[in-house]
Amino acid sequence: MKSKILIAMDSFKGSLTSLEAGQAVRAGLSNWPQENVHLLPLADGGEGTLEMLDYFFDLKLHEEKIKDLYKKPIKSKIYYSEEIAFLEAAHSAGLREERDVFKASSQGFGQELLIASQLKTQKIILGLGGTGVNDGGMGLLHSLGLRFFKGDQLLEPSLDNLLQVNRIEGEIKELPPIIIASDVNNPLLGQRGASAVYGPQKGLKLDEIEIVDRAMANYAELLENHFSKRVKDLPGAGAAGGLGFALLLIGAKLEPGFKLLTSLCNFDRYISWADIVITGEGSFDYQSLHGKGPTELARKAKEKNKTVIGLFGSVKEESPLFDSLFSIQAGPVSLEEAIKKATTKKNLERVARSIAGLEQA
Repeated sequence: MKSKILIAMDSFKGSLTSLEAGQAVRAGLSNWPQENVHLLPLADGGEGTLEMLDYFFDLKLHEEKIKDLYKKPIKSKIYYSEEIAFLEAAHSAGLREERDVFKASSQGFGQELLIASQLKTQKIILGLGGTGVNDGGMGLLHSLGLRFFKGDQLLEPSLDNLLQVNRIEGEIKELPPIIIASDVNNPLLGQRGASAVYGPQKGLKLDEIEIVDRAMANYAELLENHFSKRVKDLPGAGAAGGLGFALLLIGAKLEPGFKLLTSLCNFDRYISWADIVITGEGSFDYQSLHGKGPTELARKAKEKNKTVIGLFGSVKEESPLFDSLFSIQAGPVSLEEAIKKATTKKNLERVARSIAGLEQA
């Protein structure tokens, strides 16, 4: 009897979506009895969360004009039912090739959240991973009703203007209960804070981190006094450039993204069905060991004594949770070439074919 294989790939950022990566692996297993292969999308609250939820649930899509992190027009992407609305920060505030962190704003994500609240669902689930903003949620809070000032001068939301804020006015519009799906445990400030840990990948220079962190501390104090609430040191406040901080201030509850999403989608029954679990994403590195989807899936699978195989664009760490870890690259290659869709598909298919051959041997 052939082994039952569960394919649950996370997205390869900048290259393939979760489903596209999984389909490439499945293509490599084409000689395997297809009734013994099951494909699911995987996400942990970052990019691909909406794709995963849409796959499992019968959801409607709401599209409406909003702004992205650089105030360019895009359409909202809110999936919803009568009970829940789902949206992810990576859609409106996601990391782009352009990385002007001082101009980037979470205002569009705030617009999406406000629109979602008007759909009259019982609760809202937010995925916070993969953003290109570091504005402490200033844009989000602006969209929800707050106004920020330098003296009498009204400031538009951006990190540039966060450096100048010394007064806050306004009240937040009424919202349904909000759950944050995020595996980031960082506080807002300090060496483990949003600016120090995630700022550089969004365009923040090393010599700018201390200046920004001091300004963020002043901004946080103003907001905490405004709401009479202390949240800046809580785990998750540093998620998504401080979006976690802003959302915790307005009463959102943070839950580990992988645990929340896989529970909603009843992943346990698929893991129980499988003999082998194949998972992966663009890179397996230090961050992968701390709450990322493929690693947490591997942990769940090993608890059920399953064989776990990881397929990654690059492998920089090791983990006993995987029986085998593969870098899918065929040889030395530039990053530009490695992340091309066609290259990634071809490499995933090739490695999956090799795995099938080993299993058949």
